[in-house]
Amino acid sequence: MVSLFAAWTMLASSGAFDSALRRIGTKDGTASTDGSVSRSNLNANSPSKEYVYAGGRLVATEEPTLHHASTIGVYRPIGTIFYLRNTNTTGNPDISVPFGASGDIPVVGDWDGNGTVTIGLYRPAISTFYLRNSNTIGSPDVTVAFGDGPGGDLPIAGDWDGNGTWTIGVYRPSTSTFYLRNSNTTGFPDITVAFGAAGDLPIVGDWDGNGTMTIGVFRPTGNLFYLRNSNTAGFPEVTVAFGAAGDLPIVGDWNADGTWTIGLYRPGQSPIFYLRNTNTTGDPDLTIPYGASGDKAVAGDWDGQ
Repeated sequence: MVSLFAAWTMLASSGAFDSALRRIGTKDGTASTDGSVSRSNLNANSPSKEYVYAGGRLVATEEPTLHHASTIGVYRPIGTIFYLRNTNTTGNPDISVPFGASGDIPVVGDWDGNGTVTIGLYRPAISTFYLRNSNTIGSPDVTVAFGDGPGGDLPIAGDWDGNGTWTIGVYRPSTSTFYLRNSNTTGFPDITVAFGAAGDLPIVGDWDGNGTMTIGVFRPTGNLFYLRNSNTAGFPEVTVAFGAAGDLPIVGDWNADGTWTIGLYRPGQSPIFYLRNTNTTGDPDLTIPYGASGDKAVAGDWDGQ
């Protein structure tokens, strides 16, 4: 929106705004020339490309932001296989990928910034991430040593700086501290944030839809989500009660609106996903039986669509 705002500011300050010609065009080249700027023709959720003209001259364009839904999946430690669904519905896996070794912990992310979330693993025994840039069988595309796996660190991944690429991090339960890297390379943390309490489980997501992923925790005692809108220490901006004893957290952009929201995975003989489209208390918007006993839940945009 920077270019669009700058154009409006230039027109307003020059006194030419009222007489400027505004056109809102689409990919097929159609345009409105009624000279008005309204909520309908500046719809942030529209796939149309936006144009601003002044005196017949194009002064700014704005590409739409398209969001894709996160969908469910599981990692099966027995056999070390990812089973991924491209819709939030019950059914057979759309993607099945063997990857990893016994004892690995699943972690997923858009490691190359191409819009598709792909598989990865964290090997606690040697504190090492193994990341794939496609949801296919093969050797890791990226191998990164980070954290203190033997000490109990848990892997996380997110777009901490809003540049479109997900990078690694760990949560240290012993001190309730997040350690985040802005590149998928070995090194010291770029961000260190104390947040949470003993027994909390780490979660990360774009809770306010601003394009940057930030920290949160799920507290099994009370089934409470505590979410921060910045990667800084402080009180939660959002607190939501959701779930039942034994549930595990899973988060994602379930309805493709650009904002990440809460969910739960209820393990057992017949596991079930319970997903909310808002970060508020209420009944699940989606209830999806999927997986098998012992599976670990994952979520992402597996096909980039």
